[in-house]
Amino acid sequence: MTTWDIASKLSRINQIKQEKPAYKDLLDFYEKIFIAKDEVYQLLKSYPVTYDEYLVRKKFKAGLPVLDKESVGFYIDILENFFWKLIEIIEENNPESAKQLIAFIKQENLKIEKAIKEMWLGVLDPEQWEKSKIGDPTLFYFLLTETLKPLYEYLGEYFRELIELDLWGKGYCPICGESPTLGAIPEEKWTRFLFCIYCGSKWPFPFLKCPFCENEEEEGIKYLRIGNEKQYRLEVCQSCHRYLKVVDFESIGKPVPLDVENIVTIHLDMLAKREGYLRGSYHLLLL
Repeated sequence: MTTWDIASKLSRINQIKQEKPAYKDLLDFYEKIFIAKDEVYQLLKSYPVTYDEYLVRKKFKAGLPVLDKESVGFYIDILENFFWKLIEIIEENNPESAKQLIAFIKQENLKIEKAIKEMWLGVLDPEQWEKSKIGDPTLFYFLLTETLKPLYEYLGEYFRELIELDLWGKGYCPICGESPTLGAIPEEKWTRFLFCIYCGSKWPFPFLKCPFCENEEEEGIKYLRIGNEKQYRLEVCQSCHRYLKVVDFESIGKPVPLDVENIVTIHLDMLAKREGYLRGSYHLLLL
């Protein structure tokens, strides 16, 4: 599987800025996040990962995601510093939203360390916060998700060496268990791949099968495009009404980093919302 370094991602971002000037401001914002995230990722790589190789392979064969979040050594100081770095980036683009969130954190004496851990374990309860105080919780969720991505990617890199992704065949990530946000059609067009926006894993999955509900009924999957755009499309399931964004590498002319493509396909997210389809993965994009 192709691993994209930060230079490749920034190169793709600059290419899209040239091709689609309307995306420049959005990509300028995410470019800063990509750079900051890579710095944390490189820092995490200096720490060893401890795992039971036999258990990892056993879980994979049983169809279970191999990452046991509760047993992972948690690098909380690194991640908490990254959270505040992301706040600084938000302040540059949207000072009022950042100011409101910072005020809420201080007013509630919110422990960022605790929130990061709860987000990691999937037990964060948004009902504990009064909307009148926090406003739109989307920003906080976005920041916590982005804070954890370097850890997801770091662990994903380790565990992918122990398993055979081509043998997975499930609609959820073999590493972290998250649902895919995007799919990709390689230049050979003999299959499609699903992509986990969290840990960066990519694995083959059959055409005409919904990764979310596994519906395979004839005409169960519908394709939606915008105009004459060939490189991107929506695959929407008529059974569970969830959608997958798909990138066609042949139409682009080469493989590209899918976490960048996720940003420049926000028009597909808007189309899906307008048509009444739901995200397959609970992954937020900040616009």
